[in-house]
Order: sequence, then C-alpha cells, then structure tokens
Amino acid sequence: MHATPGVAHILITGSELVTGRVSDVNGPFLAGRLSEMGIPVAGITVVGDDRERLTLAIGTLFRAATLVVMSGGLGPTGDDLTRPVLAAALGVPLVAGPERDGRPPYPLPQGGEPIANPKGSAPGIWFAQGGRALAALPGVPWELRAMWPEVARRAAPLFGGATRHRALLRTVGLTEREVERRVRAALERHDLAAVEVGVSAKPLAVDVHLAAASPDTLALAAAAARGALGDHVFTETDAPLAQVVGDALRRAGKRVATAESCTGGALSAAFTAIAGASDYVDRGVVSYSNAAKVEALGVPEALIATHGAVSEPVARAMAEGLLARSHADIAVAVTGIAGPTGGTGQKPVGTVVMALTAADGTFCRTFHHMGDRPRVIQRSVTRALDLVRRHLLGGVAGLERDFPPG
Repeated sequence: MHATPGVAHILITGSELVTGRVSDVNGPFLAGRLSEMGIPVAGITVVGDDRERLTLAIGTLFRAATLVVMSGGLGPTGDDLTRPVLAAALGVPLVAGPERDGRPPYPLPQGGEPIANPKGSAPGIWFAQGGRALAALPGVPWELRAMWPEVARRAAPLFGGATRHRALLRTVGLTEREVERRVRAALERHDLAAVEVGVSAKPLAVDVHLAAASPDTLALAAAAARGALGDHVFTETDAPLAQVVGDALRRAGKRVATAESCTGGALSAAFTAIAGASDYVDRGVVSYSNAAKVEALGVPEALIATHGAVSEPVARAMAEGLLARSHADIAVAVTGIAGPTGGTGQKPVGTVVMALTAADGTFCRTFHHMGDRPRVIQRSVTRALDLVRRHLLGGVAGLERDFPPG
C-alpha cells in the first residue's frame, strides 16, 4: 500500500467479524465521525484475531495513512493480543503504562499514551510518531463512542482542523433516487453544483450529506436542499425519526398509543427505545390474532368476517377502539401481511393498512411495502412514525392532503 498523506484508515479486529457471526457497527460509526471532521477515509479493513496478519495490517496502514483508528482486542486485562502486536508492528518495545489507582498498569507501546475510557475498564492507546498517529480503542460500541471525542481532539491537529464543512438532512417518505434528483437540481439552480452530495438510504428514509469548502456555501446549499425536499426533512441532526417524533409529541403535550398486528410491537418498541418516552407514550397493544382485535380493541367480529383483518375498515376500528380505551390523544393502528407467506392476488405480501385517529378525525390508508419480512416491518414502523409526525404538523386534513386516496 502506497503512502497517502492526509487520510485516515479504519482497522477493525475480531474473528467473529471475519466469519460473519457478528456485524461491524464500529467501522461505519468511525467513518461517519471522521467524515464530519472533514477527514477523508481511505478504507475500512477487517482482520481476524491472528497475530501475524494483525501485525502486518497495523504496520502497513500506519505507514500509509496519517491516522489509523483501530477497534477491537483491548480488554480489561493486561494480557490481550492487541498491545504486544501494536508494539511489534510499530517497532517499539512494550513498556509499563502509568499507575491506575493502585492497580497494575496496562502495558503500552513505548511512546504511547492512554486514552481514558469513561464507560469501561480498558483504556485506549494513542501513539504518534513523525506526523502520524494510531488510536487503538475497545471493540465494545458504547465504550468506543464514549472515547471518540478525545480521539477527535487529538486527531484534528494532524489534519490542520476540518478541511470541509458538512451538513446532514434526514428525510422520510422519498426514494433515494428522488432525493438525490431533487437536491442536485436545486444546487444547480443556485450555482452550487460544486458542493459535494452524498445520500444513504434506510427503509423509507434517506440521509443527505452535504460538504462545502466554506460555511457560507454550505449554508446556501443546505437551504436549497431543504427547499427542494420540503417537509420530507424531519431533522438536520443525527437524531432518529422516533426521537424527533417523540420530541414533537412532548412539545405538543400529547400522548400516543399503538395497536399493532403485523409489526408485532416494533412500533411501540421504536417509541420506547428513546429515553423519556414515558412523557408521551400511553400504551401499546399487540393484537396479532383476530380474537385480540375483538377483545382488546373492540373491533366487531362481523367487520373482520366481511372485510378481513387486513383492511381499512378493520384498521380504522382498531385505532378508534384503542383511542376510546386509552388516555392517549393520538392512536395509531397497523395491520398487514409482512410475509413471506399469507399474501393473495388482492392483498399481496407487503400490503399494510394504517389508521391514525385523534380529536380531529381518523385517517386511514393502504400502503404497499417492498422487501422481505424484516424490511416490510421496518418500512411500516417508519411510515407509522411519519404519520404521527405529519399529524402533529397538519392534523388529519394534512394527512389526507399528503396521502390522497389511490
């Protein structure tokens, strides 16, 4: 590998990652944070727990990049693989680190410094030499994320501070292609075509990443993109949609309740995964069977017999029955066919019916979500969250306008 000054490289270690038993979450997190700082990322390398291969990878990457950020291997004891391998790869001896409140010190590569770990017992390692640096961090995601601010503080001077200014717009309800088309067209209209645009898609949601050489240019580009995307933009921070919707419910002083069939509680889980959700979540009912719809929500048996459990009359009755039985201001119901079986010619897999009811009326619509079972469920959760968000913006009338029949 040839030397490429001015870039960072991420090195992820762990045999469980190489075999596919565990998915890497640290690499994408580190790449995102480095990019936010304006530091180009040359790549993400994953290496198993093999001393020889790990030594070669560390030595090669340290010579090739200005910064190497390494995740994995650091444990709470002094006999883990990472420390001696680091020393060997960097060509320095392994020495005792500073005292740790009377406990035996962790060994460090000579010239290395510990990085405090506020969420765990194993400190990280910072090693700098000749204008280059390596940061070794634990593989536990919440420990790594808590240590990142200190790594960022140490890394910034290596690159002369941020070289690009960046903005994020998170959208919901548009395809990746449509989001990119709208943003690029808006930037061209404002003579901002040189601004970097990146999009990354999630089920029913797309993130827009903008980068520019000056904060003024970035502000103009963000405003242009915002105008092109309208109320599909739900935040310009990294907050998830459930948090944004929860914050909006809290500001409005409203509580929500959920009645779920095909999503099996995933919508309620999305709401309650956010700290402080008790401020705005009243209850959730998983009415998976027809009997549960009748007994817990008051859906008439005849309605199910006539229209089927996956139908707009039943979804409407689910939402209205839940609102009448709860202390919520808004009730959301979801019923559908997540697959892979259960679909028909009239109601194929991915058919999902949603209803939202509140003091200003009831909205109900049938959606068709593509993908396998987990994706249909996730798309349905995202759609339901967006319905609540849009109701808070414009009520049932706004939902009828945004999602016309047919």
